[in-house]
Amino acid sequence: MLRAELHVHSNFSDGKDNVGDLIKAAIEKKIDVLSITDHDTIDGSLSAIEIVSAEKLPIIIIPGIEISTK
Repeated sequence: MLRAELHVHSNFSDGKDNVGDLIKAAIEKKIDVLSITDHDTIDGSLSAIEIVSAEKLPIIIIPGIEISTK
């Protein structure tokens, strides 16, 4: 069974933590899958994919976005 966090916001929208810190915290908590779902931007997810790929980190990133509707 995989442990997943599928709804996290980074400082690319209204979250307080940067993407690198979110990834580090997830790995420390033994989370296998992380989805950064910032409001109206995919930039946090793209940044996470780049970081995990470059550093060969042991976590799966699922790109996500929380779309605002009005």
